[in-house]
Amino acid sequence: MTFLNPAILFGLLAASVPILLHFLNLRKLKRIEFSTLAFLKELQKTKIKRIKFKQWILLLLRILIIVFLVLAFARPTIKSSSFDSSTSKTSAVFIIDNTFSMSVVSNDGSSFNKAKLIAKTLVEGFNNGDEIEIIPVSRTSGKKYNLISDLTLIKKEIDELQLATQRTTLYETILHAGELLFNSDNFNKELYILTDLQMGSFYNSKEELSNLNKLLSGVRIYLINISDKEISNIGIDSLSVNNQIFEKNKIISYTGYIKNYSSKPVSNSIASLFINGKRTAQQSFSLTPNETAKLNFESAVLDTGLNSALLELEDDDIIFDNKRFSGFYVPSQLKVLLLYESKEDIFHLSLALKNDYNRSIEIKETAISQTTTIDFSNYNLIIIVGAEQFSNVEKLRSYIQNGGGTLLFPGSKSTINSLKIFSSNFGLSTPMSFVGKINSVENFLEFEKTDLQHAILSDLFTDNLNTKIESPKVYYSLSTLKKSNERTLISLQNKNSFLSEFSLGSGKILLFNTAPILSWSDFPIKSLFAPLIQQSIFYLSSKNFNAKNIFAGEEILLNLQNAKSKNIKVVLPQNRNDYFNIDLNYSQQYYSYYKSDLVGSYKFYSGSQMFDFAIANHDPKESISSYHSASDFEVFLNQVNFGGEVIVLEPGSDFLKTVYQSRLGSELWKLFILLTLLVAIIEMLVSKSSKKDLSELTK
Repeated sequence: MTFLNPAILFGLLAASVPILLHFLNLRKLKRIEFSTLAFLKELQKTKIKRIKFKQWILLLLRILIIVFLVLAFARPTIKSSSFDSSTSKTSAVFIIDNTFSMSVVSNDGSSFNKAKLIAKTLVEGFNNGDEIEIIPVSRTSGKKYNLISDLTLIKKEIDELQLATQRTTLYETILHAGELLFNSDNFNKELYILTDLQMGSFYNSKEELSNLNKLLSGVRIYLINISDKEISNIGIDSLSVNNQIFEKNKIISYTGYIKNYSSKPVSNSIASLFINGKRTAQQSFSLTPNETAKLNFESAVLDTGLNSALLELEDDDIIFDNKRFSGFYVPSQLKVLLLYESKEDIFHLSLALKNDYNRSIEIKETAISQTTTIDFSNYNLIIIVGAEQFSNVEKLRSYIQNGGGTLLFPGSKSTINSLKIFSSNFGLSTPMSFVGKINSVENFLEFEKTDLQHAILSDLFTDNLNTKIESPKVYYSLSTLKKSNERTLISLQNKNSFLSEFSLGSGKILLFNTAPILSWSDFPIKSLFAPLIQQSIFYLSSKNFNAKNIFAGEEILLNLQNAKSKNIKVVLPQNRNDYFNIDLNYSQQYYSYYKSDLVGSYKFYSGSQMFDFAIANHDPKESISSYHSASDFEVFLNQVNFGGEVIVLEPGSDFLKTVYQSRLGSELWKLFILLTLLVAIIEMLVSKSSKKDLSELTK
C-alpha cells in the first residue's frame, strides 16, 4: 500500500488522545459493606467487569475512528498488479475537441488553444517507450490514426490541429480511441478528453450507443473541462432559395433563420446577403434569449453559371456560425430535345421556344422513330408530342429517374391504347377516352381552376388574388383516371386535367391533355401559350440546378449521368482542387464523395463541364452555448457501461502530479471513510449501552 499524502500520517498521533482521556476519566468505586446484602456482591462485580470491558471497547473504537480518518486523508492506494504500474509503459489517446464551439475566447485565450497547451503539458509526463495518439473530435476525412512513441512528433501534431466546421460526437471519437487502446499491449491505458462539454455533444441519439465495457477495459479516463465563460452567440440555422425556376434577370427570394443561442438579448444587429461576393441586401433584427427569427431577402440574378449566396452576421463570441451558404445554377443555354410523331404537330411549339428573347434555348427536333442513337443525358429537357411509335421506354425512364424533366403532349395520331401503354410505364394517369370533337368551335371547354401557388403559374401571374387567366377554347382533349401522385395545375370545366405534374424518381413530368395544334384547341394562338411553355421548360430544367445541401463532413452523392470523362476535378471552397477517377465501363450512376470538411460550394467537373455541385454548411447543433457538467459526463459513461476509473482534472491544478499519483494504483480513501462512519456508529451504540449499565450500577 502507498500513501499519496504521507505527511497526513502524523495525524495518527491524535490516536493517543482517547487513551489519555480514558485513564484520566477512570472512576474508582467506593466500597460500602452491607452485612445483610452480602449475596449482591457477586452480581455487582459482574456488572463492573462488563462496564470496564465496554470502556476498553470504546477506547479501541475511538482510536480506530481517528486512525481511519487520518488514513483516508493520507489517500492510500493499492497496486493493481504485482509490479509497479507507475513505471510500466503507457498507451494514451488524447481526444481534443476542435469543433468550433471551442473557438470562444476568454482572458487567457481561446478554449481550443488552452486545450492544446494542456495536452502538450500532459505529454511532458510521458517516458520513452510510451505510445500516444492525438485524435481531434472533428477528424479529417480518410486520415488514419495510430499510436506512436515519438513525443516530439506528438507535440507537432497538437500544434498543427485546427478548428473544424464539421460536427462529430464524443461517443464516435471515444469509440475510435477505444479501438486503438484495445489493440495495445501496454499495461497502462489512458484516455484524455479535453472538451468544453457542449450540450448535446455526447451522442446524437441513445439508439446509437453500444456497450463499451470490453473495449475500454482497464482504461483510465481523464476529463479536462475547458469551458469557463458565459458566451454571447447568434447563429444562422438555415438559408434557403425559395424559387424553383432560375433565370438571368429574375428576382430570387431567400429565407434565412437565425437564432439567439445565449441568455442575453440582442438589439439592432445586422444580417447581410451577398450574391457572388457582392452585398445585395441587408436587414437589422433584435432577438430575445433563445428566440429564432425569420428573415426574407430578394435579389436579382445578374449572372449565368453557379450563383453563390451567402448570409452573414456581425461577429460575436463564436464566428464560425455567422455565415451560411446557398446556391443555384443558371444555365447560359438550355438543350431541349423535341420528339414528334408528326412534324406538323410541333409547329407552334417550335415557334414558342424560338421566340424566347431573354433566354437561350438550343432545340433539336427529331422524329420519335429515330431516337435509338440519341444520348438523352446530353439534354436538359425532353419534349414528346405523341407516343404512338415510342420504343425507348427504359432509356427514358432512366433519364427521368436520374433527374431529367419531360414535357408530354398527345399527338394528332395518338390512340387511347398507345397512350395507355405509354402512361403505364411512367406512372401517369390512365387515359380513358377522348372528349369533344376535333375542330368543333361551337362546343368547347374552358379552364375551371388554376393552381396559382405552383412555381410555373405563380411566376407568370404575380398578383394571384386579382388574376383572371384568359382561357383557351378546348375542342378535343384526353380524359384520364386521376392518380394519387398527380398534381393538377389547370383543370377544365368537366373536371378533367388540362395540365398536371407527376414525379418519377428524381425527375418530373408535365402532361398536357390536349395536342398543341389548332384542330384540338386555340391554345397555340393564345397569349398564354408561349410563356406557359417556356415556364414549363425552365421549371423542369431548373430543379437540376438547385444545390445539394449538406452539413460539412457528410456524403455528397454525385449523379454521374452527365459525366463524360473518368477524370473528375473538384473545385473546393477557398479555391482548392481535388481529383478522383470513376469507372465508366460499369455504367456507374452515382459516386459518394466524402471530402466535404469545409463550408462553401463544391463544384464537380468532367473535362471543362460542371456536371454537379453541392453546398456544405455547419450543423446548427454546434451553435449551442450551454454546457454539461462533469457529472453528466459520468452519467453518459454509465450509459455505455464503462466500469473503469474517471478522473476529473481541474484547470489550474497540477495535472502531471494527479496523473502520476493515479498510476500508482487504486485509491482506498473512500473505503476508509466508510470504515470511519461504521466504527462511529458502533461507538455510539456501545457508549449508549455503557452509560445505561453505569446508571443502573449507581442506583
